[in-house]
Formats: sequence, structure tokens, C-alpha cells
Amino acid sequence: MGDIPFLGKVVDLALEASIRQLGYVINYKDHEQELKELITTLESHKRTLDEQVQVAINNAEEITSTTQDWLDKVTKKLEESKEFDDDEALKSKTSCFGGGCSSGALPFLWHRRQLGRKAKKILTPAIEKLNDKSSHVLANISSRPTPTFADSNPSDGDYLKFKSRMDIIEKIMEQLKDSTVRMVGLHGPSGVGKTSLVKQIAKQAENSKLFDKVIMAIVKKDPDLQKVQQDIADGLRLNFENEGENGRATRLRKSLQQTNTLVILDDLWDELDLNKIGVPFDDDHGSSHKLVGKEQMGGETDISGKMMKNESSRGTTKGCKKVVGMTNEDPKFKPETLKNYCAGLPMAVIIVGRSLMNKSKSDWEEELERLKNQQGSNEVQKYMEGHVKMGYDHLESEELKSIFLVYPQMCHQSLIVDLVKYCFGLGILKDVHTLRDARQCISKSIKKLQDSGLLDSTSNDNFNMHDIIRDAALSIACKNQNAFILRNKTLDVWPDKDQLERCTAIYLHKCHIVDELPKVVNCPRLTFFYIDCDGSTLKIPDKFFEGMEELKVLVLSGIHFECLPSSIKCLRNLRMLCLEKCTLGNLSILNNLRKLRILSLSGSTIEDWPTVLEGLSKLQLLDISDCLISSSTGPLSLSSFTNLEELYVSNSLPKMEVKGQKNNSQHSVLSELKHLHQLNTIDVCIPSVELLPTDLFFHELNDYKIVIGDFETLSIGDFKMLNRYEASRSLALQLEPGRDDIHSLKGIKLLFKGVENLLLGDLHGVQNAFYELNLDGFPNLKHLSIVNNKDIEYIVNWSCHYLRMPFPI
Repeated sequence: MGDIPFLGKVVDLALEASIRQLGYVINYKDHEQELKELITTLESHKRTLDEQVQVAINNAEEITSTTQDWLDKVTKKLEESKEFDDDEALKSKTSCFGGGCSSGALPFLWHRRQLGRKAKKILTPAIEKLNDKSSHVLANISSRPTPTFADSNPSDGDYLKFKSRMDIIEKIMEQLKDSTVRMVGLHGPSGVGKTSLVKQIAKQAENSKLFDKVIMAIVKKDPDLQKVQQDIADGLRLNFENEGENGRATRLRKSLQQTNTLVILDDLWDELDLNKIGVPFDDDHGSSHKLVGKEQMGGETDISGKMMKNESSRGTTKGCKKVVGMTNEDPKFKPETLKNYCAGLPMAVIIVGRSLMNKSKSDWEEELERLKNQQGSNEVQKYMEGHVKMGYDHLESEELKSIFLVYPQMCHQSLIVDLVKYCFGLGILKDVHTLRDARQCISKSIKKLQDSGLLDSTSNDNFNMHDIIRDAALSIACKNQNAFILRNKTLDVWPDKDQLERCTAIYLHKCHIVDELPKVVNCPRLTFFYIDCDGSTLKIPDKFFEGMEELKVLVLSGIHFECLPSSIKCLRNLRMLCLEKCTLGNLSILNNLRKLRILSLSGSTIEDWPTVLEGLSKLQLLDISDCLISSSTGPLSLSSFTNLEELYVSNSLPKMEVKGQKNNSQHSVLSELKHLHQLNTIDVCIPSVELLPTDLFFHELNDYKIVIGDFETLSIGDFKMLNRYEASRSLALQLEPGRDDIHSLKGIKLLFKGVENLLLGDLHGVQNAFYELNLDGFPNLKHLSIVNNKDIEYIVNWSCHYLRMPFPI
């Protein structure tokens, strides 16, 4: 009797299985139809993903393993589902009317059962799962590849492989392989090739897989710790938000403790607190090595006398031939001559070689004879000055020479756009009348200076000059142009009267000025004046500028003005005025500067913006980004700037207040843009779509960086808004809930056709990005990021029929 319940359960299970198998037969058509609908959806998702994968590949991005795994599974399931594609074959097997019963009832029922079971039990659940996962995969298709050191530092064609260098590299590589070594020091004077050497060491360490990551940061004489931290963060792909110095250091420290990283701190002159930066050294959590290159220091490896001085004369000549492009030996050209005249300095080889490239034998003899007179100098700086002067003398035009001498008066790793502004402001660019042409002219000039060996490598937005060349160029500027230049020093006594009367440029960067400025400075030849007194209580006397009638560029940073000096109105030839990080009162006096082309008030607090600045009708660039503009008697007016080409107002519109009428002031500024017919570049943050006028023309601009809506950070995931002056077409868009409709924003939708970098926040109801945002596609799109958006289901829904490809291929 005890077996009866067990038998009953067996009978129930058998009955349940029989019903299930019968269900496959009876409901076959339903199972087939359900499967086909799922396959159609899956194929649509796959087409969308395939298209996005191709876009990512074109942008040199890495496809995620999740994406590749999903695509592999989809391909496999679609292959398994192929027998459901042939309706005629299915009909012949599963329908009596289609011939399925011609072989008897059992084969007919067997086919229906087999296909029904495969559709219902095997394929449908798997394909449903793949469809459900598609939205997650679409949101994480690719990532930007982690840049290697070699990517960031491409091979230098001028690198000279001397035997002495190879010996040093081998020694340091052995130290890096030693797990007990935490820091390696490399030191020697400027110009011997330390930076080139550490780059080669870094590439070897990376290629040999000694470290997970290799990172390089440049420190310089007057280190900018925030930039050093940013350089290290970029190498770690770490995005800072609004942290202070200590917050950044904490994040760097935690990140470095998790990886085996080689951190290179190049061009280090004085003691540096690594913990303050965020580079762990005293703890045992991480395995980071630090390789430090420095101008003069005690350390593990001294290369001050081991570079070219130990090379054979023939090896030196071979290196120079590589740079100069010599193909045949000159019997009268003795290898010992070049070695002696270049004083064991690879940089001297490059400058001499580049300067005399394609020159005649007589030119070589003349220049080498001139250098021969400097052989007695034991000071590297004085020796190199002669070589730099030779390179300077061989530059092709006076314009290029003037551009070369402007750079050393700027900060280390300066922005290219600053060089553009200074040169345009000084009026040294021949037959150049627009900022766009000025950018192109400077770009060509930078290439020529690089080819001459006088300028280091550049990035998209900045460039650099080696310290030894920079110091030599400063010496040339001081002698040739009577420039007075001080950096990070104390100014106790001003130059005497005769020196000031000859002076054409005064540059004081972060200097401590002991006494007050003179009441009046008589500088009738002065064209360039720069004072950066960040956090200083320095006062500018009211008549200070009266003796500077020829001044063309005036830069004042970090100064508090109760009112601008009245003598500014004497600067009738002024073309560029920068009052950055200042506190400013009434600006009406600027109406007297009728030749002004560039006005930057970036980072300043402006107590009273004049209703109209009609005197600035020739203005071509206005930068009021990151300004606090308050207590204005009327809305900020731009309509008089009819020649304006570039406008930078990011992070200023939200801070405008006009007697409590905040939105009216912001709307007024934007509505006046339609009068600026020469405008080709804009950088603006607009807090709300409701502030946008209906007749905007942003889509007609060459470059734009436009943020609409409230984004906590513009460095979200792989999306990073480019620097203010870096050329791009970037748009970040987020709508306010319940108030904005993307379909009514025609001016914004026109931007999609030309946008290169696009960040989409919440768009409230948009599900198909391509179909609903722009049917003409995104032909120039390079980077797309979507955040805070749960509504978008498709980037491209391929079940719709499009006339154009949505993205560049």
C-alpha cells in the first residue's frame, strides 16, 4: 500500500510531460510566430549595435567584452534559428495541406513537436534574454583605450642612440626590475638629453610589461601642483570633479596603491612633497616606482658628463648626419670639429644640424668658425645661447623671429591660443586681420620652429620649449628688444630711467614687488606689459600708464581695482587687454580704447558692467568666462561688438543679476547674439532651455562648446568637455522635467548635424535617439555619451527605414 502514492506521483509527472509534448504540437504556430517576432527584434538590435561598433572602431575605441560576448551569442542563436526562416520548408514539414502528412501522421506530428519544442523551450527564452540585455549592451558598447606612454609620446625622429645612453638605460632598467627600489634619480645639466632618455626608458619599461601603467608629469622650476596632479590623473584615466588639492591627492594615492605604476616626474628642480601631490612613497600598500629626472641633484645616476663627451667623434657625426640629412662624407669636414663645437650636448647637435640643413659648405664653415670662438665657455647656458642665437638668425623671416621671442615671455607649457592672442595683439603677424587667420598663421609658425629644433612637441592646445632654449631666447629678447623679465623673484628696485625709455616689454610673473609702483613710468617704446600678482595687495597708481602711449598688450592678473586707473584712456594703441582674476568696478573708461581687438576679463568679479561699450566696435574676442557680474544698471550689452569673432561666456550667465531680474539679463545676452554677424566661435553655459531665443544660429558657427541644462560635472565617464580655447563642436543637453520638449527646439536640433562631441542627459520621452533627434544623422559625431536617461531604448532602431547612414563610417 505504501507504493500507491509514489505510483500516483509518477503517473502525474508522466501526464504532465505528455500534455507539455502535446502542447508543442497543438500550439506550434503560436510558438513559431512568437519566435519570429523575437528574432526580428534581435536582428534590429544587432544592426544598431553593429553600426555603433563600427563607429567606435573608426574612433579608435576598444569594444567591451560584454558587447563582443553579446554579439557572439546573437550570431550563434540566429544561426540556430535559420530553419525557421524558410516558410515553405516549415510548411512542408508541419502542415498536412503543405504535404506534411504524405509520409504518414507520425512524421508530421514528430516535426511539429520537435520544432515547437525548439522554438518554445530552447530559442525563445535565450533570445528574450538577449533582447532584454541589449539596452545595457548599447549603453556600454566601447571605451576609449587606455593611452600607453608610447601613444602619448610618439617616437622622436631626432633621438640619437649613442652608446653612452644605452649603457645608462641598461643600468636604470636593472634598478626598475629590483622590487626593493622605490625611487631612481637621474640628474644632470640642461641640454644633455635627460628628458629624451627617460622617455626611452619609459617605453622600454612599458614594452617589457614591467608596469601596469607608465605616467609622466612635468614639474618645472615653478611647479603648478594642480597641473602635475592632472597629468598623473590623465595617465590613470581618473577624472577630477571639484576636489581641492588634498582631495585630488587622496584620489591619486588610492588609485596608485591599486596598480603597479611607473611615475616619471621630469624636470624637477627642487625638493617636492610627493605625499602632497598624492604619489605614495613611504607606505607599503602599492608597488609604484618613481623615476625622477632633474636639472641638478644628488641621486643614483649622474649623466652630466656621460652623454656625448664619451662618444666617439664618428658617432657624434653620425648622429648629426641623421638630423641634417647628409648622405656623403665631406673630406674637409672633420668629425672632431662637430663634437667639440657641440660640447657634448645632443640639443646643440640638433640645433646646429637643423639650422644648417641644406646649407652650402661655405655656410657650414662660416657658422662653425663663429661657434669656435665660444669653445672656452664652461657654462652650459652661455654655450647654448650661441647655438640658439645661430638657430634664431637662420629663421626665415622677421615675423617668425618675433613669434619665437614672444614665447619665452609666457608661462611654461603655455596655451597655443595665448601665443595667438599675444602675437595678434602685438600686430606682428603680417597681413593677418582675423583671429581665424591668426590661428592658422601661428600653427604654421609652430611647425617651422619645431623643424628648426627651437621648439619642443605640442598637443592640441599647448606647446613647450626646453628650459635651456627658453633661457637663451630670453637673453636674446633682453638684448635685442630691451625686454625686462622677472619670474618668481623679488623686485626691489625698478630699472633706471634710461633702461625704461629703451624697454619694449616688461614681464613680472608672480614677483614680490617690495615698494609701491612708480606714479608714472615713462616707457615711450613699450608695447608689452604683464603683471601677475595673484593674491597681492598691489595698487596701480592712477597716472601709471601715461608714459606708455605705444602699448599694445596689457595683462594684469589678480589685482583689486576700486576703479580702473584713469591713465588707461591714454593707451590709444592698445589692441589686447586682459584683466583676469581681478575685482573690477565701473568699466566705462574702456570706451576710450578704440583700437582694442581682444578683451579678457576671465575669472573676475565685475561690480558694474556699462550698459553700452560702443567704443569697442573693433573688438574681435571677448572672454568673460567664470565671471561674477553683479549690480549692473542694465542688462549686459553685446550689440556694439559687430566685429566679434569669438565669445566665451561659460559659467557666467548663471551668475548674472540685474536688480533681481536674473533670467531677463541672461535672456538679453543670448538674444543679442543674432546681431554678431562675424561670430564663428562660442563657449557658453545656459542654465535652462527657456532662456534660448528662437532665432539662434549656433549651427552656423565653426566651433562651439554649448552646455544647456544643469550638469553637475562636464567630465562624465568617457565624455570630457574640451578646454575653453580648444577647437571643437561640443554640445551637452539636459531638459527640465515637465517643461521642455526637444521637438520644439529647432535651433538645438540643427546643432546635431555638425556636433562632434555630444552628451545627452534626460530628454523626457525620447526613445529612439536617431529617429527623434535628427533624421539627417550625425555625420561628424566622434563621441556620444548618455547619462541620467532611462527613456532612450535605441540609438538607431533598424526596424525603421532610414535614407541616410546615421553616423560617419
